[in-house]
Amino acid sequence: MHVKFAAIQTLPPVGKQKRYSPQLLTYIQALEIDPPADRPQIDWKLVTKLSVGKRLAGALGSGSG
Repeated sequence: MHVKFAAIQTLPPVGKQKRYSPQLLTYIQALEIDPPADRPQIDWKLVTKLSVGKRLAGALGSGSG
């Protein structure tokens, strides 16, 4: 399993930028390496407002990549 993550900042729509602030989100992707031939590769994606903690980031490696 190959896991990567990145912090991304999203902006509200142009007409709503005065009422809403930018959001800092975390994008996480888990990709299966060498899946069995009888089924498709797992490719999970998650976007969350929770950050990846330092312990988890260290366990996963360098993060985005």
